[in-house]
Amino acid sequence: MRTQEQPVKASERDEGIGARIKLLRAERGLSLNELARAAEISPGTLSQIERDRASPSMRTLTKVRQALGLGIGAFFGAEETEAEATPAFVRRSSDRAIRNLGSSRMVKELITPNGNTKLSIFALAIPPGGGTGEETYRYPGVKAGVVLDGEVTLEVSGVVARLQSGDGFCFDANEEHRLRNISGAPARVLWVTAPAGTGDPI
Repeated sequence: MRTQEQPVKASERDEGIGARIKLLRAERGLSLNELARAAEISPGTLSQIERDRASPSMRTLTKVRQALGLGIGAFFGAEETEAEATPAFVRRSSDRAIRNLGSSRMVKELITPNGNTKLSIFALAIPPGGGTGEETYRYPGVKAGVVLDGEVTLEVSGVVARLQSGDGFCFDANEEHRLRNISGAPARVLWVTAPAGTGDPI
């Protein structure tokens, strides 16, 4: 089943993720059709994403970055403004790279500094009804985290767990999974990802 991307209003657009994908594609000498084919999505969908006309699901974003041979951190690096005196192993709260995946999805803040290839930590702000998308997705690695506020459901291999503030989790990211906020209030989740073996963060 093809992932259904959601249109993004001008006031809700993430001014950067589409342009970032387009830049990374151009740097690799790939045409829009070539990247779309490698990511197994339609050229029209990719065009909409690159022009910030559609908010990509996590499944689609994962396919695109894998087709580009990159970790998820590549979509966060453009806005990083590290203070001169800040050590490379630190990311100040004021310098977090933020990606707004649309009001119906979530806002992701990258907490770990760029260059860490073994672990990535994100703060997810998930509105009511939001989450990683309607479809499940997967890739080699491990995911873990804790619900900071609110209530969410985490589905892993068809098993659904209802998680509340303070509840933690850890699972094999190669299992089909998705995260959703089915409550009527916003939720915040600390989301940790680690790849299998060595390589880019996922």
